[in-house]
Amino acid sequence: MRYWHDVGHASLQEKLGVCWADQWLAHYAEHLVGVNLHDLQDLEAYHPPGTGDLEWEEIFAQLPSEVLKVLEIRPCEAEPVIEARELCESLSQSREQADA
Repeated sequence: MRYWHDVGHASLQEKLGVCWADQWLAHYAEHLVGVNLHDLQDLEAYHPPGTGDLEWEEIFAQLPSEVLKVLEIRPCEAEPVIEARELCESLSQSREQADA
């Protein structure tokens, strides 16, 4: 079995006091196959990464570089989606360089 992590929902659960998002990643990193990426604005999910409250540098530092990354965002204008993709690609490349 493998694990798929939802960054936004784990962070939302953390804000609600249900769990600690980083502990999910730490505990299941060796089984992690991919992640859904979306930001939070307060308790509202599905915003493009970089447009909300989450610390993306910290999140990407915890992600193994080889995992699949999927943007899971609500419909919006093209520009925030392009910026979110560029942010995630940049952070992925930084992570790959750190792993090398």
